[in-house]
Amino acid sequence: MQRICNLSLKTIKFGTNWPLILVLLGAGIVCAFQIGKAPPALAWIREELELDLFFAGWLISIYAFVASIIGIFGGFFSDVAGYRRALVFGLISIAVGSILGAFASNGKLLLFARLIEAVGYLPIVVSVPAILGWVASSEGDRRIALGIWGAYMPAGTSIMMLSAPIFLEYAGLGWRGLWLANGIIAGIFAIVVIFTTRGIKKPSGFPRVNRANIKDVLDFFKNPRPVLLGLFFGTYTGNYLTVYGFLPTMLVDELGVSRSNSAYLVAFAVMVNILGNIFGGWLRKKDIALINILIGGSIFTGVVSVWIFSSFLSLEIRYGMAVLYSAVCGLIPGALWSAVTTFAPRHELVGMTVGWVVQGGNIGTLILPPITALIIAWASDWQAAGWVVAISSFVGVIIILIMDRISRKQK
Repeated sequence: MQRICNLSLKTIKFGTNWPLILVLLGAGIVCAFQIGKAPPALAWIREELELDLFFAGWLISIYAFVASIIGIFGGFFSDVAGYRRALVFGLISIAVGSILGAFASNGKLLLFARLIEAVGYLPIVVSVPAILGWVASSEGDRRIALGIWGAYMPAGTSIMMLSAPIFLEYAGLGWRGLWLANGIIAGIFAIVVIFTTRGIKKPSGFPRVNRANIKDVLDFFKNPRPVLLGLFFGTYTGNYLTVYGFLPTMLVDELGVSRSNSAYLVAFAVMVNILGNIFGGWLRKKDIALINILIGGSIFTGVVSVWIFSSFLSLEIRYGMAVLYSAVCGLIPGALWSAVTTFAPRHELVGMTVGWVVQGGNIGTLILPPITALIIAWASDWQAAGWVVAISSFVGVIIILIMDRISRKQK
């Protein structure tokens, strides 16, 4: 434990504390574990607890539902409570919820436990970007650190997709063992964060919000730049989930790939997204304009999405396009997270800004996939999915152009 304590920020003034940045990234990955653990375990949960498909679907979507409703208020809570406290609270909530879920005797109790986890999710993903902005000793390091942070979701979900079968099938621990292990890991990370962030101090110019104030919320929505950024992120996340949510089904139903192989193929494609996240942060460090990365990534992935779902191309080409899509679209969150804190109307509203972006992203994941499913069913053709994503990408480009025009006027 003493070695862990030595990672404290007491020496942050001498340079960027990369070990601490990795710890904070780990907290995000642990958070993403909780999202990634449900889909592979769903069949076992349904069988044991006798759940219908509709109820089981809520076990997966509860995170997105909560974030889409209260994302900005989760950010406001983090602004008020302090980012370090909010981060620890989030990890403890996940630990409690996951351990409680491991002992759930029915579906309602398990859903309640998932709700506790989801409440912990928001303070984590809101607080870490703000803290990363403090601990980086230079603007270049800050952009790299926040770009790396963008990889927390694909890293966590893909790791869980690959490791869940060990609990579910090979080790004989079942879904309850998977839940219990995740709770223990989250609890351990809460302790690690408590020790490694001791002595962290907010830089000058970042006043703390002392109490909830409706004026702060109104001030936030009076500034269209962060609002538009959240809407754009909704198009990105909606597109991403549409492509990789329907890809396994397309591989199995249309292309004849086995279920196990499709899971591994999708997991690999998702992991490639991590490279794009890191490269997006690196491009920002090299002062490549944010608008160029966001627009370029959106246009490219919009075109590639049509090829992924094209019935005229072979399996190998379509899967290759899916991997390429993952790599290039990873530039978007990598670049976006590297700049998100700069969109706050005031320093003390960083958490609210990040919370709104998270909320916008989750609204996108709730809206676009169901719309795509309806259009696929209506058209009886998988190619329709590609066109939906392409249109959504075009909408994202328009949003960014409007945001850039507003930014130029404000200057």
